[in-house]
Amino acid sequence: ARLKLHHFGFLSLNLEDTVNDFILLGHKVISDVIRDSERGVDIVFLTSETNEMIEIVSPYIENSVVRGLVRKNKNNIYHIAYLVSGIEDNILSLQSKGFVLIDSPKPAIAFNGKNVAFLISSYVGMIELIEE
Repeated sequence: ARLKLHHFGFLSLNLEDTVNDFILLGHKVISDVIRDSERGVDIVFLTSETNEMIEIVSPYIENSVVRGLVRKNKNNIYHIAYLVSGIEDNILSLQSKGFVLIDSPKPAIAFNGKNVAFLISSYVGMIELIEE
């Protein structure tokens, strides 16, 4: 299973302020605000001079999927995302190595309806798989 680093997911309590601070640090905004009404979050993508991508994720409703995480983590990196071909095989492979599936593959508006899944490991925290 070849995984390719795609982005770092950054949780934000205030999308605009977070984006502005990342701009001050030399990042460039590369998307409009994407409203994911399935998950109750607004998303903006930024990139750095070395092409690392950051996904800012900010809840816009009380019962957003990240509400518990926001309470715990406030503004912080909370997941690392990887591109994979064959999402199901990669999930099974990671599960056999101790990763726990916490969100089964579902289409994500932020990735043009491609399937994404979330897993967690005691050692690297939360990861997202994005079907290539």
